[in-house]
Amino acid sequence: MSQVKHSPMMRYGFAVLAVALALLLTSLIPPLHARTPFALFYIAVMLSAVYGGRTPSLLATVLSVVTTAYFIFPPKYSLKVGFEEVFMLAVFTFVALVISSLTEKVIGAEKSARLSGTQLSTTLMSIGDAVIATDAEGRIALMNTVAQTLTGWGLEEARGKPLEEVFKIVNEQTRDAVENPVARVLHEGITVGLANHTILIARDGKEIPIDDSGAPIRDEEGKITGVVLVFRDISELKEADEKIRFQAHLLNEVEQAVVATDMEGRITYWNQFAE
Repeated sequence: MSQVKHSPMMRYGFAVLAVALALLLTSLIPPLHARTPFALFYIAVMLSAVYGGRTPSLLATVLSVVTTAYFIFPPKYSLKVGFEEVFMLAVFTFVALVISSLTEKVIGAEKSARLSGTQLSTTLMSIGDAVIATDAEGRIALMNTVAQTLTGWGLEEARGKPLEEVFKIVNEQTRDAVENPVARVLHEGITVGLANHTILIARDGKEIPIDDSGAPIRDEEGKITGVVLVFRDISELKEADEKIRFQAHLLNEVEQAVVATDMEGRITYWNQFAE
């Protein structure tokens, strides 16, 4: 249920039209006229609230009361109604106001949910790391640009697919498949991270070393509604680490004492000969 934005004339005109249509149908259908004269007028009030908001729904309520009293209740074509009819009109007015209020609250809640969803999507899309969000079944709901680049999957292609189909990870050394972090988060409800030496197999077969963490997404009641997975390409870090290890190995092979210090003269490295 969502409220459409239109000009005031269109919103109020819709309320008048809805009440007129309710009156016409009620007059033409004897069972409605005799047993439930307000049934279609309730619908007119609700539709007016959805289409135009609170004020048009209030206009629809007032018009419904007047037209029912004048055209439906005896004596027809007169606003002089009996006590029973007055009571019925009062009950209708109360229920119509409740319908209008509830409709407005539902529309407001949907608007807030859409706004929150938009803000969340914008935030996730702007994060420098790769981000994948799933639903409660582990199906992909959102991927930011970085995640699309690393996995080789576009968002429209990946949306709705199981995470394992898009986010394929293996152990670098054993080549065995690594446990799906989202499945563990959904099962245990905790934040988890990947083990070391994890490789992402992109759609084109490219292998990318990564590290990541997965955390549950919960609603206001604490129920898990999905998982957000954040991961990054650590190729450069891995290359830098390997380079340092290689340099350290070379320095250890030098048959002279080698000592390295920082800018304040504190020792940061020495080889075996220096030791």
